[in-house]
Amino acid sequence: MRNAARAHVRVGIRLLLLLFASSVLGLALLVLVYSLPGRWRMMDNLQQSVLTFENEPEYAMTIRLYPGTQKDNFTDALMISHALYADPGQSALDKALHVYHEEYPGTTSQSLAQLITGYAQEEPQVVSYGRYWHGYLVFLRPLLMIMGYEDIRACIAMVHYALAAGLLLTVCKMGYTKLLVPLLASLLTITPLGTQVNIQFLCVYLLGLGGAWLMLTGREWFHGNRERALYFYLMWGVMTGYFDLFTYPMITLCYPLFFELFLSREAGLKSAAGMILRAGIVWSLGYFGMWALKWTWGTVLTGENFFADAFQATMRHVGNEAAEATFSRWDALLLNMKDLARPAYGILYAVCAGLVLWRAVRRRRRAESWRLPA
Repeated sequence: MRNAARAHVRVGIRLLLLLFASSVLGLALLVLVYSLPGRWRMMDNLQQSVLTFENEPEYAMTIRLYPGTQKDNFTDALMISHALYADPGQSALDKALHVYHEEYPGTTSQSLAQLITGYAQEEPQVVSYGRYWHGYLVFLRPLLMIMGYEDIRACIAMVHYALAAGLLLTVCKMGYTKLLVPLLASLLTITPLGTQVNIQFLCVYLLGLGGAWLMLTGREWFHGNRERALYFYLMWGVMTGYFDLFTYPMITLCYPLFFELFLSREAGLKSAAGMILRAGIVWSLGYFGMWALKWTWGTVLTGENFFADAFQATMRHVGNEAAEATFSRWDALLLNMKDLARPAYGILYAVCAGLVLWRAVRRRRRAESWRLPA
């Protein structure tokens, strides 16, 4: 009993040290990318994107009435504004902690278009967004030095489809055909028509499907030592907290955990429940721990209270008021269910249910045909 307790304490200490080291590395990477010159090159590459930001609605749907196909140009414009900020009078560390952007009156997309063209009469307002890590800047700033927004969109679409195809092919190659129906249904429910065109969705999509692929191909490595799975879920939570902005972070936990539960299905209900609990706790430690460490670094290194800003934002996000309307959490759940009740989704789920039923009947008939007579 005492040895087991000591082993748990050692693992806990290693997890906390790994979390702390991740925050140091994450901050160092942001300082590094903010030290890169090249704002003028980014501006040149974005000139061709001005019409996109000016003419596309911030929340346009690729297919009207299907919110799953909705683009989020608002957040993409905000992310690019962060990447463009380059005041030479401020240190790279200050910019990495505060994550400033310049904005003009009007929508975020129109503000970015004005920033790119320079056709604005008034001076832009400098705004800090320090409560998030904004780790996407590690790849977005270098990308903007070599290509424009439309080219980045094309690359995102390629990555999305390559990840989905790679995961499906791996499932087939390893003989786990039972997974094809639920996996394909989940990929279509996420709706690539929306996620493939926005920078915002790339990180969680990559972490979700990439984590699932690792859990699938590294089954023996993970199950040979249970501590490895804990470190994996911690790092996936860490990277989600570091890269994500305004999306669906739970996907980076649920996709890998779905595959782990399938691969360990013979372990029993109690073992599965324990697995879900451990993975959820460790992933949450990485996710929320990274946030807390960002606020800690910001408070310690700047003298400002990052925790107060984060608390105020949290109270706004968990409140009942949004978009000048009041709603309950039950209303929010019903709204999401209503979005999934469109005919195309209904057909998808009906086909999937039919395939599952057909496989079950076929398996039963095959078993009966092989049964020896008494």
